[in-house]
Amino acid sequence: MNCPKCGKPMLPNTNKKNPKAPDWKCGDPNCKFKWDSASKDWVPSDWVTGAWNDKNESSFKIDRIADLEKRVKIIEDLLRTRWNVEVNG
Repeated sequence: MNCPKCGKPMLPNTNKKNPKAPDWKCGDPNCKFKWDSASKDWVPSDWVTGAWNDKNESSFKIDRIADLEKRVKIIEDLLRTRWNVEVNG
């Protein structure tokens, strides 16, 4: 995926803490634009240019998988600590 403003490669925003943050950010830290829906054009911004996956794309699936993996870890820890059950994996 390339930046819609400058054309440089976009980087996955893997360490985002806010779920509303862009899924992708421009690889050029000086490329700082946002989409203005009123003018239907890119306008200067304080933040690096970002882009989002379609809602039906894999980011939702990845979030769900990560959530399930966390739950499995909690269950495994409970089995080990409370019931002394050996868990493989």
